[in-house]
Amino acid sequence: MIDISKDSLSLMIKHSLKIFPDECCGFVFGSENDEQRSVSEIMEVTNAKDGDKTRRFQITSADYL
Repeated sequence: MIDISKDSLSLMIKHSLKIFPDECCGFVFGSENDEQRSVSEIMEVTNAKDGDKTRRFQITSADYL
């Protein structure tokens, strides 16, 4: 099970609505304790995919750094 903080969930929804109909992407940060996972922060990332962004996404290596 993954627990997502209300703030993180709100930011994910806001980002997806802003980007729609394109794929949105980003990173989630949090913690893991046994089988319990918690998301406490998200980071929006620009979809770098050339062409059809409605069905595909790409995260650049610079974003991973």
